[in-house]
Amino acid sequence: MRAELGAALTRPILVLPVLVAGAQMPKSEHLPEDVQAITTKNALPLRRESFDDDAENIVATILGVPAKERPWENKGTLWSNIAYGIGGAIVALAAFVTVAFLHFSLLDRSLSESIGGDAVTVLVLVSVIAGIWLGLRYEARKRALRA
Repeated sequence: MRAELGAALTRPILVLPVLVAGAQMPKSEHLPEDVQAITTKNALPLRRESFDDDAENIVATILGVPAKERPWENKGTLWSNIAYGIGGAIVALAAFVTVAFLHFSLLDRSLSESIGGDAVTVLVLVSVIAGIWLGLRYEARKRALRA
């Protein structure tokens, strides 16, 4: 183990000391000369009481991900996407109904009488899909501005 540690310390790679169960980093004078450089590294704890947080910190350090950009902590993203998608669909349907009402008010006939029932169904579906897409795009842009 000492040979592997010494070899790793001479290479330009990440060497991450992990202090398990309250262990302390030894002083450099208490270590053999070929592994004394380990004491200059920032050690991370791995404790039973805070295992999940400590493990996340270790993984984030290994991956080089800053604490603010941990994708596994975006717990609200799914529900936020669903809410914005539904909101976009509702806005799109409201716009469609408004256009259909204006059409009826101006031409004194329903939209299905003008373009056919199948075309109205397709327009409703396209409106809902476009609304969901716009809602998701809005949520993504809003999230990007917060970051």
